[in-house]
Amino acid sequence: MRDWVSNASVHEEKDTGDTGASILKELECFDLLHDTGCIGLRTRWTLSNARGNGNVSIEIGQERSRGPMVVHSLLFENGVVENPAYGWNEVEDAWVKEDVWTFEVEFELPPSDGGEDHTDIVLSMESIDTCSTIEVDGVFLRNTSNMHRTYYIQDTALLRLLQSQEEEDRPSGVHTLSITLYSAAAVTREIKKKLPYPVPHTMHEIRAGHYNLARKSAVDFGWDFAPAFVPAGLLGPLRFAKVHSMCHVLMEQAVIRQDHVKDPGSVLLDIDVWFRSNIDMGGVCGSLSVDVVAPGEGGGQRPVAHGTIDLEGCRMICAGDEYTNLSSKHTYDCLWKCPGPRVAIQHPILWRTWDQGSPERKQQPLYSVHVQFKQNGCTPDSVDTILCPIEDKKVKIGLRSFSLVRRLLGKGESFFFKLNGEKIYSKGSNLVPLNIFRDQIREGDIEKLIWSAKNAHFNTIRVWGGGDYLPDAFYDQADEAGILIWQEFAFACALYPVSEEFLADVSIEIQQQTLRIVNHPSVVLYGFNNENENAFEWFDESIMNSRLYAIDYHILFIQTIRKVLLRINSQVQYVDSSPSNGIMRTDPAFYTKRWGDVMDEAYGDVHFYEYGRNLINHLDVFPKARFISEFGFMSLPSWRTYKNYVPQEHLADMLTFRTRRHNGLGELSEQMKYHFFPDSCVTEKESSVIDTLDWANFHDFVYLTQLQQGLIYRSAAAAWRRAIQPNATMGFLYWQFADIGGWSGPSWSSLDSDFGWKVSHYFVRDFFAPIAFVVEHAADHVDIFISSHDRNSRQVRIKVDIVPYNALHPTDAQNSCDASVNVEPHAFDHICRVPIQDAPASFILASLQGTDPPLQYVSFLEEPKRSALKYNLSVAIESVDVSEANPGMCPHHTHLAMIKVSSTAVALFVTLESTSDDVHFVDNAVTILPWKAQTFRACTNNSSSIDVRSVTIRYLQHSIQTICPVTMPAT
Repeated sequence: MRDWVSNASVHEEKDTGDTGASILKELECFDLLHDTGCIGLRTRWTLSNARGNGNVSIEIGQERSRGPMVVHSLLFENGVVENPAYGWNEVEDAWVKEDVWTFEVEFELPPSDGGEDHTDIVLSMESIDTCSTIEVDGVFLRNTSNMHRTYYIQDTALLRLLQSQEEEDRPSGVHTLSITLYSAAAVTREIKKKLPYPVPHTMHEIRAGHYNLARKSAVDFGWDFAPAFVPAGLLGPLRFAKVHSMCHVLMEQAVIRQDHVKDPGSVLLDIDVWFRSNIDMGGVCGSLSVDVVAPGEGGGQRPVAHGTIDLEGCRMICAGDEYTNLSSKHTYDCLWKCPGPRVAIQHPILWRTWDQGSPERKQQPLYSVHVQFKQNGCTPDSVDTILCPIEDKKVKIGLRSFSLVRRLLGKGESFFFKLNGEKIYSKGSNLVPLNIFRDQIREGDIEKLIWSAKNAHFNTIRVWGGGDYLPDAFYDQADEAGILIWQEFAFACALYPVSEEFLADVSIEIQQQTLRIVNHPSVVLYGFNNENENAFEWFDESIMNSRLYAIDYHILFIQTIRKVLLRINSQVQYVDSSPSNGIMRTDPAFYTKRWGDVMDEAYGDVHFYEYGRNLINHLDVFPKARFISEFGFMSLPSWRTYKNYVPQEHLADMLTFRTRRHNGLGELSEQMKYHFFPDSCVTEKESSVIDTLDWANFHDFVYLTQLQQGLIYRSAAAAWRRAIQPNATMGFLYWQFADIGGWSGPSWSSLDSDFGWKVSHYFVRDFFAPIAFVVEHAADHVDIFISSHDRNSRQVRIKVDIVPYNALHPTDAQNSCDASVNVEPHAFDHICRVPIQDAPASFILASLQGTDPPLQYVSFLEEPKRSALKYNLSVAIESVDVSEANPGMCPHHTHLAMIKVSSTAVALFVTLESTSDDVHFVDNAVTILPWKAQTFRACTNNSSSIDVRSVTIRYLQHSIQTICPVTMPAT
């Protein structure tokens, strides 16, 4: 580690870089530039800690070497450690994250073609995680310090080194590439010692190192929902290429800006082409052409526009140049931006969110921009000309306009999205990394994630700044699904250093990542960080010296990140932090933030969390902010996933260990006392209901936490759906979408780490539906509203009943309204007022027919803990019918099971669970009345039936009784 720190300073002049727009999956032989001789990786990789503790040496199989490789995963797969995420292994195997690890592989040069005088070697290294030293045959090449970027080594000296080694002592032409990874936790501890003044960050329950001092995902160092493994590894492809020095112009990316003119019959495209070159592009011999191809009927394509580009207009751009002065060196590491043609698209088909498009549209209209570069391989000073390969770049785009509308109001400022001139009410969630170990992300994970988002009526996903920049497949599938992406850069919950080296590194990172994703129609908003502005209020240092840290903030996020982003595409929309009160002035010379309380409801977006008050049905608890980009409440993971990580004999201790929020379990159980458990549920020897848990009742407690979470999220959604009148809330993104993969513990997510649905996600699907109930409770009545986010009118039938908890017959229920209603687009209509003075021990049951699925809304009039619920009831499966599945409903399964369930008394929020990973329940958290059975749909790959013995039925009364029987009288 100390060698890494010293090498970083001694060799920092080599720390140059540019854009690496593509993220490929295989660590194998690629020709980086042209087909002029790829250097082959000759044998298997090895992993050892020979430069560290010296007790591990592993040979990695060839197939395993072809993908991302993380040290923890390889040690587990080879029996060196147990599953890192099981039990207390995070602590017991902490030595792994503190050790020094070296990956090595042998390679060989292709046969000489006699043209070495005009040949260079290029080594590109993408997503090395994180602090490393690169060597060939023991000779130092460079260091890396940023997992979010690609590094390049391009030098004729490298080729001469390889050739000299070959001539002297390597007649076989075999060479060794070594990548030594140093502990990011240890490196950041050393960096902290050298800082000129403190740069604080959020401190979590279990943590390692200082995440804000390394360009590595903050969550890797430990978070309030994630472990502190601080993994290391090779996450992206490594490419050696042998290239002709006269073909050093590589087309990197085409950036397309759109001008949606007032004439709806056309869209104008301005196309800039970015190149990597170590010579002046104005002297390059070649031609550049652009063709735009529109999607045709039946999946075909048709050309719609053509243009050419003049290379004389190119200008060199070096990210971080003001800190490294790369442009003066005129190196290959700088990029060239070549302004291209303006082409017109007549009769455009616009890209829309799924809920903004027409129902008959089955596929998003994605246009293809084809850019072709024919380089002749000559310069004004060349004595000969060679024919370089033709380069062809194809970029998929969607034609759409987008704006973040921040308009001054009578009080405050608006904050909402407008897509193609239409207001969007944003509904969705926040996404954390897909897996703690990136080599464990499986094919299909992203598909499951996007399907669960669209199935729950998301139109927006915010990619959280404490995590990763996601793979291309995520953005591709968001494009296809019609879901908006709010992409944050990788900064979160901390203050950050502003040394020249750090700023230069960040500049290259932002340029690379922006060029990679900028053309995706789904990526509509860039966020520069998560809660960094808010963090000014968290640390003594920033409270006492706010001016110093405000200047640093401006240098990093405004002068550096904003500059790089807008240089790529000046049309992009951004926020410099979330939450934030927004911007007062955006002139280049006078960028002015609206500093102040980031919880101000009148400005910007808000992150809202509340743990001390009753959150179910108390809509006034929730702030009437312009936009809620985070709100959440914890629940436990489903037993289906949790059982894979915890030893049964240490259930209670494991729950405490895996809860990474301070007093998180206490907050969770205290909220339950408002609804489910009276104080008498806890004995004098126990401090909370958590202490009563054992193997017999743990599953029911999990169910109750997820049910509570769903009811809280539904209340929040109701508060913010009712506030869509002018100047009010225009978006709700709950925290968080899915648990981080490869781990299982309490979190705020509605999906488990295997992307299965928690009980709460069924509530999400209902309250984000285009037409949903909003129920407001008062002392003597309940008001029922219908909220529509639909673009079309809809005829529905609404029925509202007051049902006693102990009802046994239809006559026990009191009907309050029953009507057919024509719901107009974007309406918020009052349906009925239900008097409740004479309705003790009852609940509201509202149903909505005419939607798919039909909606059922249960709302307590008296908290279950105060009511004489009927507990001696029987809930059972009556029948199961299986047929072929509709791919729209069951895209990952072949068959659909219809499961009929009945009950002898009122059964609240009935939920089916299966021990089989092969079953996904389409319906859950359904209330069953004794006079009316309910049918649950389930996706399965079993063509005959579902084994009912593998299905567990849970419902509110049973789970309360199981955990707290002493207070529950049977009736």
